[in-house]
Amino acid sequence: MGVVALLLVGCAQRDNPYDPANKGTPERPPPPPPEFRPVPGPDNIVIWPDSAGSRGNPTQYVGGLQTGFGQARGGDTVWIHGQEYEIKGQLTLYQYASELMPIVIRSFGGPAIIQYVGTSPLDDVCLPIDQGYVKIVGVTFRNCRKAVFASNFTGWLVLDSVTFDRNYSALDIQQVRGKVSLSNIVLKGNTDSPPFYFAKIDTLDTAAFVWMR
Repeated sequence: MGVVALLLVGCAQRDNPYDPANKGTPERPPPPPPEFRPVPGPDNIVIWPDSAGSRGNPTQYVGGLQTGFGQARGGDTVWIHGQEYEIKGQLTLYQYASELMPIVIRSFGGPAIIQYVGTSPLDDVCLPIDQGYVKIVGVTFRNCRKAVFASNFTGWLVLDSVTFDRNYSALDIQQVRGKVSLSNIVLKGNTDSPPFYFAKIDTLDTAAFVWMR
């Protein structure tokens, strides 16, 4: 009887989930997913100053904002690495897009902050848009006299998760024969009141439009 009782006690100890000896090796948490890094290519323009290669080569990273914007064609995505970019003049999109081949500008690896540091009174706008079929995602505009001025075009314009921080005026959109979609827009610390102006737009769609003085 003594041997049987000892064996039963041993089995009970091995089956006890509260016994530290039965917990086994603790599971390790899964590794974090790798950081997304867009690959430069014919339809991908990647602005990443720390990884920039030869200028004009579509298989290389681009070092400057205007270089990347100037290379953009319809159907391209301009990826901007999440960091601060200082500009002394306005940015320009030279080539036109279409409904089936839009131009998309978006950040990766954090928000891309475009900050105006120039002194010329002629630089009234940081990013003028005079064409339709442009989408901007995850970009911050800072210290511009007028951050985005979009006017006199046909087509759609989308701004998603865009922040306007300490500009004089954030948005001026007018004379658009199409749809303007503004979603998850944050306006904070801008001087003009209100820091936006909309006029003569066929369709204006706003969602989660946050204005903080």
